[in-house]
Amino acid sequence: MMKEWEIRILRFDPEEDKKPHFTSYRVPENARATVLDALIGIYTEIDSGLAFRYSCRYHKCGLCSCMIDGHASPSCKVRLKDRMEVRPLTGLPVLRDLVTDRKFVFDFLSRYEIYLPEREDSRIPAKLTVTQTYHHLSGCRECLCCLSHCPKYDFTAAPFSGPYFYVKLAQLHFDPRDAIDRVAQAQTLSVSQCAICKKCYCPYGIKIFRHAIQPFLR
Repeated sequence: MMKEWEIRILRFDPEEDKKPHFTSYRVPENARATVLDALIGIYTEIDSGLAFRYSCRYHKCGLCSCMIDGHASPSCKVRLKDRMEVRPLTGLPVLRDLVTDRKFVFDFLSRYEIYLPEREDSRIPAKLTVTQTYHHLSGCRECLCCLSHCPKYDFTAAPFSGPYFYVKLAQLHFDPRDAIDRVAQAQTLSVSQCAICKKCYCPYGIKIFRHAIQPFLR
């Protein structure tokens, strides 16, 4: 008889549930499987009502992120073990089960113009020289784990924006095509609150405090 492992998933359907609740599933024991593999197996073989996000399955897109045993991580990066507990990312609005609403991210980026503005001279330089810091920051997969891990972040509060948005600001700050004063902008978004905390976390290895917060501190 094939051995099985238990995985507990926090479920919530706003159309049916008054509050979130855990559902336990039994999945085949597989030391090579990831948590995402287990979620896909549950959806395919056991419960097609389970809601979660994923795209690439290979550590590139960041969409499958959730809380696994209390730690924010893309589920494709975590090996499956017995008696694991999976929840949606904390501190973010939940649409259903493990799916969080990302609309607030795009709204924030648009509201504070955290994007590369159009230039009157639309010609792209034949060779664009960027720093190693820019390349490092470009490793962001937009998984939002840093927001879930941040002890001060609250998506309903302003103007503190949180580590993900400081990473986006820093990408622009080190982009030679950008002419906006991103240092001043970071001050308006309360980056000074991060001066002492230093608890930033990125599952992809980005040094958020060093490269996305320190350059903005005065």
